Amino acid sequence: MSEIRLDSQGITNIFSTLFNPLTGMGTVRDKMGHARVNTVLYPLDRTELDALPRKSGMISRLCFKLPEDCAADWMRLDLGEANFNGEDVLLYLENLAEKEGRLGARQAFQKAASLGRQYGDGFILIGIADGREPHEPVNLKNIRSIEWLKVCDRYELYPDHKNYHDPEFYHFYSGEYQTWHRDRVLRFPGKKIFSRYNRNNGFNDSVIQSFFDAWSQWEQGVAAGAQMLVEWDQAKMTMQGLSQLLLEDIQQKTDKNQKAVAKRLKSVSVNRSLYNTVLLDALETLEYLNHTYTGADQIMIQIKDRLASETDLPRHILFNENGSASGLSSSNTAGLSQRYAWAECKESWSNRVFAPELLRLCRYAMLAKDGVSRGKLAEKYEVISASEVVLTAQEKMMIQLQASNRDTRNISAGIYTSEEARSQFETAKFTGQVVLSENPNLPKDRKDSTARKILQWRGEKIIIEYLPGDKRHGHILKHGYGYIRGYIGEDKEALDCYISADYCAVAVGGSYVEEKIFRIKQLSLKDSCFDEWKYMIGFVNQEKAQEAYLSAFPIDIGDLLFGGIQEVSFESLDEFRRDRDDGLTPKQRELHVDALTWEEPSNWYD
Repeated sequence: MSEIRLDSQGITNIFSTLFNPLTGMGTVRDKMGHARVNTVLYPLDRTELDALPRKSGMISRLCFKLPEDCAADWMRLDLGEANFNGEDVLLYLENLAEKEGRLGARQAFQKAASLGRQYGDGFILIGIADGREPHEPVNLKNIRSIEWLKVCDRYELYPDHKNYHDPEFYHFYSGEYQTWHRDRVLRFPGKKIFSRYNRNNGFNDSVIQSFFDAWSQWEQGVAAGAQMLVEWDQAKMTMQGLSQLLLEDIQQKTDKNQKAVAKRLKSVSVNRSLYNTVLLDALETLEYLNHTYTGADQIMIQIKDRLASETDLPRHILFNENGSASGLSSSNTAGLSQRYAWAECKESWSNRVFAPELLRLCRYAMLAKDGVSRGKLAEKYEVISASEVVLTAQEKMMIQLQASNRDTRNISAGIYTSEEARSQFETAKFTGQVVLSENPNLPKDRKDSTARKILQWRGEKIIIEYLPGDKRHGHILKHGYGYIRGYIGEDKEALDCYISADYCAVAVGGSYVEEKIFRIKQLSLKDSCFDEWKYMIGFVNQEKAQEAYLSAFPIDIGDLLFGGIQEVSFESLDEFRRDRDDGLTPKQRELHVDALTWEEPSNWYD
């Protein structure tokens, strides 16, 4: 299309999802018989996609608000127990702004994601110095450095036509054509098209495309409302002999009397406007018409609801309604629920769009010889959103009061101790969860561990840190993961365990069927030697326990970590109790535990 059509035929084509030329449905005659889906789609072209965000603040927010705010919040890189810092890796990527491309990762991600939402796809080309050409896969063993980042849109970079769904190559045009391997390309989609038979030349849709129909209805509704206000202020005026004057004009083929009538009406209107007075002849009358419009507001509400449903933005962000009094309970907390909704939206979008691409880029940065890790890749690494709700001082006080009431009940119920509650208070992160952190009056379990749930098990407490469905090290768990409170493993930290989904679903104070206990020998990825024990709790048999363990890792990784499984008794856990009295010195106990650790039972299954 060369321009946005607002005529009746264009509106019919755009807004009629169902049409039937035989019965008139979707035309001037609307019947419901013999209906079929209207598959006509008018893709917005580049000129229209350029113009719409500039013409409409609403469309501008739709395209750019998420990338801008998520880039401002940015991301965190969790490297587990690596001896280098995730913040330093991210800083390495930010310092690319001082190199050839003059663009750091945060700014590049914002620009590429904005282009993706506006046009359907945005891309970042990565200048990796690995001794290979752009069309070749990245040589992970020879990355000397990352030199630059370049942002481009879908009109500069094209997916290879041989496989639109999962292209191995992209074609870049900048005066001359270049082919780029997908290893060197980061992609930021607008609205994803998942069909294998992509009819959009391999690209995704702009977020404006599906939004445009509803937005057009909204704009027409607003314009119609403005026109109604103009037409509402009308008057009826009678003039003696008006019909005779008009008849004379017709007979004499002139407009003399018509001009006189128009001049008289103009005089009445000017007097009304300037002097707030109307001068009438004794035989003239002036009457203001009363109009009653009903239902228009309900129509606009329905159009507004449809408009909001076509976006991934919260309603208050789309319509720029920040600060409405929909917070917790008072005007001082107005908008708090909106800020929570926006923070959740940003976190979800960042983890879906930013995180996968930034994870790839961080991997290259860690493998770079000039990076902070000098080419060493962390064993476990994960990128997560840093978006958080910003609370006022009064809101923090309210949450602390609610947390205090919660702690009073939970401490009296024995769910956790007063020391653990104090630990949560001292962190002041206002997450609503109890943080089990190191305390001089408490035995050490695991630093900065967040308890999602505490399970009472055979007189012991299992701290569940990850529930089924949570993401751990970038992988979604099918079962729970945590540790047995008061027990220390070979790594001198809490004794790790996997908890079946059935056990995780048991309500606080509820009962469960006691299942067998299995112990898995976990190996090191570095040298395939023994690393630590992992206990499997709540599984009906050995096969289910082994299957659950392997499901906690990406394909092939679990097989490398798995060193065998055996059934053990509950009493066998005593060797790992922190407070056991076996008459050994700390050094002797350490040697004793090591000896037990390396004993190879006869019933291992490899």
